[in-house]
Order: sequence, then C-alpha cells, then structure tokens
Amino acid sequence: MDSDEIMNNHVYIKIEEPNTDFVKLLDPNEAVDNFTPAEIKPNIVESCSEIKVENHFIDEEDHHIKEDLEAETTDEVCCICKSEEGDPLKLFVPKTWGSFKSAAKSRCLLKKDRYRGTSIEVNLKQEMGSAKYHSKCYQNYTAVKRSSTDTQSKKASRKLKTQRSCEVSSSNTTDLLKGFCIFCLVKRKTIKRKVEPLSDCNTPDGNKAIIDAAPRSKNERLKAIVSPGIDLIAKEAQYHKSCHRKFFHEIKYVPKTSYSSIRYLHTTTFQAISDIIELQIIERGRSMFCASLLELYRKEFLRIGGTKEDFKSYTIQNLMNKVKDKFGERISVSLYDQRKGNFLYKVDMSEVDARENLNDVQKHLQTIESAALSLRSAILEMPEWGTQSPTTVEELNAWSPEIPEELLLFYKTLLCGIHEPSDIANREAINRKVTAMASDAACCLRHIKRDCTALEAHSNVIRNDNIDWL
Repeated sequence: MDSDEIMNNHVYIKIEEPNTDFVKLLDPNEAVDNFTPAEIKPNIVESCSEIKVENHFIDEEDHHIKEDLEAETTDEVCCICKSEEGDPLKLFVPKTWGSFKSAAKSRCLLKKDRYRGTSIEVNLKQEMGSAKYHSKCYQNYTAVKRSSTDTQSKKASRKLKTQRSCEVSSSNTTDLLKGFCIFCLVKRKTIKRKVEPLSDCNTPDGNKAIIDAAPRSKNERLKAIVSPGIDLIAKEAQYHKSCHRKFFHEIKYVPKTSYSSIRYLHTTTFQAISDIIELQIIERGRSMFCASLLELYRKEFLRIGGTKEDFKSYTIQNLMNKVKDKFGERISVSLYDQRKGNFLYKVDMSEVDARENLNDVQKHLQTIESAALSLRSAILEMPEWGTQSPTTVEELNAWSPEIPEELLLFYKTLLCGIHEPSDIANREAINRKVTAMASDAACCLRHIKRDCTALEAHSNVIRNDNIDWL
C-alpha cells in the first residue's frame, strides 16, 4: 500500500501478538471491536490522516499533537521534549513513572495542552520500559493543575474535626452560614492586595463569645444573623479574622445595657429637655408642639449613647407625665388639632395667644421660604455661562455673568446684619466673601437638575419639622 493510498483512507492499528512489535494495517471497512492499545510507529503516523485506537481519534489538524508525534521516539531522547539536548537524561523509576502517568491522565482532560501528544503516548503505554526524560521537562510536565474534585477531597481529608462536628447531621445543609463572613457578609476581602481567607468558627468558646457580644454591637447585619441560642458551629459559620478583631474592638467600648444605665440615659435626656422648656416656653413665652418635644427627646437620647431598641417603648404620654410632674402649674397643655396633637405654653398665656404664637412661627418660616424661592428665581434667570477647563481668574471675571443684587444683599445681611463694617479693609474683605458665597450658590443651583416641585416637597418637610425648639 503506497503513501497516497494510505492518505486517502482511515488506517487502523491492530496487535496480532501482544508481546511483539508486529503491526498490521487493516482495511477501513474491517471490524475494529478487538483493537487493543499499541505503540504507534513513527513511519506509520507520518502517512496516516487519522488514527483510531479504542474509539479515540487524533486529528492531524491539531498541530500540537502532530509536532509531538512526528518526533523520533528513540530511547536516547527525552520522551517529553523529543530532544537529546539539555540536561542529562534519566531513566524512569516506579515512583516517577506513577507521577508521570497520573499527570498524563490529568492533561488529557484539558481542552488545550502543548503536551497533548505526549499524554496520549503515555496513556497508551502500559510499562515504563527504557524511556528517559530531562529533569526540567519532567517538572514542567507534572506541574499540571489538579481537578476541582481532587482538590476538594484532599482539603476535606485534611480538615480537623471539631468537638461538636460529629453532632451535626450531614443532611442538615439548609441555612448554613459558610461561604461568607458573618460580620461583613462578603466572601472575598483583600488586605494589602492579598486575599484574606475565611476562618471557621469551630470552638465552643468562640461561638459563645460572638453570641454574647452580638446584642451590644451596632452591626445590624450581624444581629439579623446571630440570634440567642444559635449554634454557629453547627451552622458552619465563617469570618475574616480582621473583621473578627474589629468587631470585638468596638464591643469593648460599648457598655452593657442594663436597667440602671437606661435609667441614667433617660434622666440625663429629660434634664436637657427641661432646660429647653424652661428657656423657650416659660422665659421667652413661646409655644411648642408635644410631638416636636418628643422628637428632641429622641435625638438627645440617641446622642448620649442610647439605642433605638431602648427608646422604641418610650411614648409621648411618658414624656408628658414627667413634664407635668416637674413643671406642674407653670405650663398648660391644649389640643391644637387632631393631626398635630397637643401643644405646650406657659400658664399665664391664653390659649388664643399660644395658638397665634405658633402661627407666627409658621409665618416666619414661610417668609424665609419665600425669600429663598425669590433668590432661586433670580439665579435661574441668569444667562448661561461656561469656561474652559482649566481656567484662570481673568477668564472667570470675563465670562461670568453679573450676580443678582438681591443675592448679594442676602449674603451681606447674613454676614454683617444691618450694619456694614466702617473701615475699608474689613469692608473689602466682607465684599470678597459675599461675592464668593453668592457665586458658589449660583453655580451650584445651575448644576442641580431639580424642578420647583422637588423644592416644594422639601419645604413641606421643613415646615412640619419647624426648627430645633419648635
């Protein structure tokens, strides 16, 4: 059979006798059920377009395989690089041959591999024979990435058993806390450009410490995960060591909540509210909504160290009872309407005057709001302007539009009141500040894409909240 005839047919290889090197070329139509692996002869491979051994096909289009198979397979060359140059050749021993065969099996699973031809040859061989290799080629060839299943099985075998791991049922895999940090809820975290691994919560003391400290933490995410009675070991909880250290560092400076400490917080907060009532309502004769007073109480309570959990049971009725007990007949309480509720005023003021006082405050806020809307309209009527970036002071002076007079008057009155500085130096300094503040306000407003509806919605919030003492 000449080479042209071979190239136009599928040539199969069959061993007539297992212990001989005799190879017979079969007709493509002949049955191949009794094929056995054989060492492929180079002179046959060169003239074959496709070879089939145990239903495995080697396509000549794979140039990596072709290059490896075209090399001379003599005993005086490296079976990996097919070259005799380089380091001294070494014979395989059972240990190195076993590692070599294992690497060949792993490399056959890769989609692309420059050693693919060598891997197929090694898998076809049953014995190491007199094959030789270069040390460096052997190291490169056996440095193949392990499959994920092998890696996971080895990690599982090295994993230490905890004192209570045997108590956890293998079927109970729901609601496990593994795969992320229970403190930051993130799986991957880097510190100094290095990935920080997750650590297991596998000791009873560590489990108890986290559960006991969780209620005193400000970490709401952790509180949602860690509840009293939970077993973090059974849940296979994991965390970053840096997050663990940060958590307990913060806990050290948060005092344990007790009845005495909560009572102290309420006592301190009520004293601050009493000072406001004494100054604003009794001395200055102003009226104040009870709901606004409770909101001030809440802000002060949280500011000095209280928690929302401790305050949620405190009602406006609790506050009014304490106010009446302390101030007695010095203040009066009346109903404003069903929506706004009760309001406070001093006892020597009539209810009509107290209501007018509240209305005056509302009018005062509306005046401020009207002034702000007027200035807003003046700024929006300014012509469009723009400068190149980077720019200079000269370009800003040349291209910037004229600032409205009412805007300059607003900031000058805000800084100086109704009297301007008498000396020239201070007057010029004030004028520079006024111009800068007015320019910043105009520039910011022109870049904010909001309509008047958004501003009116915000003004309603201001009107309802009023000011600090209202």
